[in-house]
Amino acid sequence: MLTRNKDVYITLKNRVDQTKEKNVDAFISLHCNASVSSKPHDCQIYYHSNVKDRPFAEILFYHVDKIDHDTSKWSREIKANFYVLRNLANEQNVSAVLVEIGFISNADDEKLLNDTDFQIKFCEGLYNGLKSFYNIS
Repeated sequence: MLTRNKDVYITLKNRVDQTKEKNVDAFISLHCNASVSSKPHDCQIYYHSNVKDRPFAEILFYHVDKIDHDTSKWSREIKANFYVLRNLANEQNVSAVLVEIGFISNADDEKLLNDTDFQIKFCEGLYNGLKSFYNIS
């Protein structure tokens, strides 16, 4: 399920409601991170529930981290209390994560984020992570 395909704001509550209404198995929210410093870089994957969402985040991270082989101190899975993740945590059949693909405030990440080949590889990494998590060959 795609919640939007253009730059329009959808409230966090509406994102949760749409996810519940469509009865999805996985929720992946894609973002680009930013910092006041130009040093932070790489992918971060946020999750809420240690029981079901952390393993999902770990598998996705494993597959997307292989893309550039550059694990930094900023690359990791992080437990977070974000509204959407928190409100989907109690949904028994939904694994939910928020993926920060890279930092637009870092020049190297910004180049990657604008590179079509990287975008495709990153999406393939997420796809392979989903297949792995759900044991689909």
